[in-house]
Amino acid sequence: DYTLKSIADGSQNSLTSNGNVYSNITKTKVILNLKITATFSGFPIIVMPAQDVLISTQYYSKNIGMVYNLTDINYTLNSSLPVTLPIPQSGSQTQEEFLDAYSIN
Repeated sequence: DYTLKSIADGSQNSLTSNGNVYSNITKTKVILNLKITATFSGFPIIVMPAQDVLISTQYYSKNIGMVYNLTDINYTLNSSLPVTLPIPQSGSQTQEEFLDAYSIN
């Protein structure tokens, strides 16, 4: 089961990203909440309880577009599973994206 939502997360006058200063910033978040359930021998087992596994925070500058993005990916599996899965019990990763160049016609 999953829920994907996008929310407005405020605004700010400016943002410095990758050495550049951008103005009129709007901040948004994309959040993926995920729950994994499997059926073993007819019984449902929660493999991963509901949690926000992806949170992407995006910064948009007026008349330019997205100038910076920070995405965090995290998960933790149910620690009392009756089976061993071939993936790590938990994981974490962060990704950053920066605008390098743009032109306005």
